Amino acid sequence: MTTIRKGGLALAGVWAVLQGPPLAAQGSTIGTFRWQLQPFCNVVTVTVVQQGGQYHVDGTDDLCGAARLASVVGRAFPNPDGTIGFGLTTVTTTGAAPVHLDARIGLQTLSGPWTDSAGNAGTFVLTAGAGAGGSPRPIPAGGIAPGSITGAQIAPGTLTGIHLAPGAINAAAAAFGTCPAGAYLRGILPSGSPVCEPIATPPLTSLTDPQGGSYTALAIGTDGLPVIAHFGDVDGTLLVTHCDNRACTSATTVAADDPVTLVGQYASIAIGSDGLPVVSHREVSTGALRVTHCHDVACTTATSTTVDNPANEVGYYTSVGIGGDGLPVISHADVTAGTLRVTHCLDVACTAATTTVADDPANLVGDQTSLAIGPGGLPIIAHRDYTASALRITRCQNALCTTAVSTTVDDPPQPVGQHLSIAITPAGVPVVSHWNGGTSALRVTYCGNAACTGASSQDLPGTTNAVGQYTSMAIGSDGLPVVAHYDQTLRALRVTHCLTVACTSSETAVADDLPPAGGGGIDPSVGGYASLAIGRDGLPIVSHQNSPPRGLRVTRCASRTCQ
Repeated sequence: MTTIRKGGLALAGVWAVLQGPPLAAQGSTIGTFRWQLQPFCNVVTVTVVQQGGQYHVDGTDDLCGAARLASVVGRAFPNPDGTIGFGLTTVTTTGAAPVHLDARIGLQTLSGPWTDSAGNAGTFVLTAGAGAGGSPRPIPAGGIAPGSITGAQIAPGTLTGIHLAPGAINAAAAAFGTCPAGAYLRGILPSGSPVCEPIATPPLTSLTDPQGGSYTALAIGTDGLPVIAHFGDVDGTLLVTHCDNRACTSATTVAADDPVTLVGQYASIAIGSDGLPVVSHREVSTGALRVTHCHDVACTTATSTTVDNPANEVGYYTSVGIGGDGLPVISHADVTAGTLRVTHCLDVACTAATTTVADDPANLVGDQTSLAIGPGGLPIIAHRDYTASALRITRCQNALCTTAVSTTVDDPPQPVGQHLSIAITPAGVPVVSHWNGGTSALRVTYCGNAACTGASSQDLPGTTNAVGQYTSMAIGSDGLPVVAHYDQTLRALRVTHCLTVACTSSETAVADDLPPAGGGGIDPSVGGYASLAIGRDGLPIVSHQNSPPRGLRVTRCASRTCQ
């Protein structure tokens, strides 16, 4: 048996001792050992006692030669990988919270790595004396390192009012700042500043551009501000509106693409991997797909390229996303052939692209498309089967979508799949909002899994109005779908917040409406061509059309649910 001597203490066959059969004695002392918690000067001296099949560790931390020692207690155990593990707990000062330490030693050096619950780490080094020096191991007040407690350490429902001392929340809130009258503290930003949310405050709506509000598409730019692509109904141009603030109470609008031909219909916007907006839209006069790449966050200058222009009429119902390869990918409809078409850009500005037909059954498909990026960075497209009046999902099998799998996921007796919008849940499962034309209801189809082989669909209750047109869906800051859509009865914008990820239950509210015109005039309408995104503050914001006159309207919710 090999014997290793350190400071007069014999470590005789540590592996054999800890791996051997349990001793019959109630408590047999294996030995007393010393380790330094390098890079700190703390040295722990512990005695290992075998109790049946367990190995109890008991001793002290010298706190680098302090007048008072800290207790150390724990267990030693053999690991399947051949190392010896130690689980130790120490209390450094009277009334302090315990700090837990995990160490692992190898049999050749009898040393190894260690970490503790206060955020410290280093090497657990066998030593004969007082150690090799260094500074004392830092122990924060209460034994908890700053920033070490996150949601991962708190199980749902474990922290309730009975665990909080009176005034604890007020004291914590005061350390970050307070909210003004009429608002409540909703959270704390990573910067430490409070997030205040108005109490019972309705959504805020502003009219940002009178030149046109058709085919609106909204995204949140890298500056944290909304940027909106829309069609210039007056001049037939592609317009881009950049908001000056999160609520978009003021904004700047530019003509981002204004060739001789009409452009800007069926606009869709995404923020590229270069941090700049990229817009897909239809070139009306030539029946082609066009892409505009902005040169700055406000799109004051841009480059536009016709990327797909066959003999057929293409570029209808465009939807753009940024694939896992960092390049724009666009779904759109070939209305001549009745097929779903996917164009994959070859550079971030989409100055060149390749196009493939992703779905071409006997039926007419591709009517109304919505694209999202699913697991693996691959496009997933919701689109309508026009012949069957059904909802269809196409999953690209590669970045260019040269191969794809298409499935009909909702086909009731009523016509469904119109005014659709797709989003991907945090679990990677597609969910689609669309319109049930037979019941004039908002309908949601939840795929059930990433492959969408177990889809379920339901009309959402909550109103007797005709609703569900011009849907736009996003996943809210609570991980649940939120949908903007048009209330045809009230000619208003409505926002529905799902209470489950499959939207089996929901709550809905009118987010923006206008009083009737009266006097025999045409009642104004808002909520058409809705496009919803989630701002950096977690609040939904919606671009939509005001008519008459046709103009761009923006509604920012005052709560995460917009209720």
